[in-house]
Amino acid sequence: MATVEERVKSLAREHFASEVEAKSNMDLDSSFDDAQISSSALVSFIILVNKEFNVTILPDDLVKFSCMRDVINYLEANAS
Repeated sequence: MATVEERVKSLAREHFASEVEAKSNMDLDSSFDDAQISSSALVSFIILVNKEFNVTILPDDLVKFSCMRDVINYLEANAS
């Protein structure tokens, strides 16, 4: 079974294909701003994450996450 990190990276590569240039080598510690991910793209990505991992991350909660690693850490602690 794929790890949380692998699953998030796969979702991100698919979802941000047009926004992230080096999508195959995504830096999980790079800020969303540095990766040039728009807030609307991030919100729609979090909706996918919610479905994939059976969690509820609200758009207002996104301020808690500065990079993809933060999302992964949250999921590892809270996903069912």
